[in-house]
Amino acid sequence: MSNIEASLLINEIFFSKTDLNGNIQFGNEVFTRICEFNLEDMQSRPHNIVRHPSMPKEVFKILWSYLESHKPVCSYVKNKTKNNKYYWVFALVIPLEDGHLSIRVKPTSSSLKKISELYDKCSKVEQEVGGISGTLIKSIKALGYSSYSDFMIQSIVDELKSRSEIIINNKDPNYEQHREFLRHINKFCSLKEISKDINSLVEGLSKDFSTIKYVSISLLAMLEHYGAEASPLRVIVESFSTWSKDIQKILQSFIGINKKFNASLDKVRFKISTYSLQNEMSDYFKEESNNKEYIDLLNMLSQSGQLESRESLRDMKAITRKFNNIFEKLQNSSLVMKVIKMNSRIEYGKLGQSDSNIESGIGNIDDFVNSISLKFKELDKYFSHIDKMLN
Repeated sequence: MSNIEASLLINEIFFSKTDLNGNIQFGNEVFTRICEFNLEDMQSRPHNIVRHPSMPKEVFKILWSYLESHKPVCSYVKNKTKNNKYYWVFALVIPLEDGHLSIRVKPTSSSLKKISELYDKCSKVEQEVGGISGTLIKSIKALGYSSYSDFMIQSIVDELKSRSEIIINNKDPNYEQHREFLRHINKFCSLKEISKDINSLVEGLSKDFSTIKYVSISLLAMLEHYGAEASPLRVIVESFSTWSKDIQKILQSFIGINKKFNASLDKVRFKISTYSLQNEMSDYFKEESNNKEYIDLLNMLSQSGQLESRESLRDMKAITRKFNNIFEKLQNSSLVMKVIKMNSRIEYGKLGQSDSNIESGIGNIDDFVNSISLKFKELDKYFSHIDKMLN
């Protein structure tokens, strides 16, 4: 194999269509040019004629597992040309009824160097063990991704953002299309960060409520010594304990909804990114060829991608409405806690005697309610921001 890289421009995009067995049926001009093959010489031949020998087998095992489940998949792929040059692509492979369509662009993000090193490591392990070892998935998880899906969603977002920024800076003819993509994808990347912040804040609140129950238990034990005169305060502390448990349950529901919101955000980011590639490929091919069969196919995929993007966005908005309903319950509960805090201070004053331990417990309730009120205000800001971004 040569160490010479074949030339693929950043603003170029290409595709190939294969049958269900992976045999090439068609490819556009950029594909045949960079492969250094005539289309006629490639047709009916396995797509792996352009596979670089250094590619780990595990990459293609993962790819086929998605396609066999009728799911689109993305991957970094190192290919070879007819004259043994190499070139890297970032590929989106889409399952069709009669085969698969793969759209590829030049990877430009900082991830490529890391991926190249990871693939080299996986290939060496595969050679040592004589087959697929699972090293790739393990290594991807070691990088902080929960799954290959998590990795590929972040990868397509990073690659298309990087590519769009370069195309915009170069003022290429279709740079406005890329500006629009960045405007949309950046919004949902920001929402992804907000979702992480919300999760951290709510998990912290849940821990706070787990801890405060011990203050209630301690106060109730101390108030037993005061008999009937402490009954009103005892009722208030018991009410505080009950409301604390109820709010903790609401917070657990909140965490569950946020996981769904986060998953829906990933779906939206993936669908926006895949639609952007499909749409660009469709426009690019119309300028390049008058082949009606593949113009119609790419146009159909683009329209389908747009529809799926809109559907995923509607699903996400439905989840945000659930968010708002739960948050309303939290706000109402927060008001009740403030009343409890005020009444506990009033009833303690009615005891007519000072007790430093009870005073400390009441003070802990004061501090706790003040603290969670500030955190609820912080949550309110996050949700106001989400509503503003989605409406």
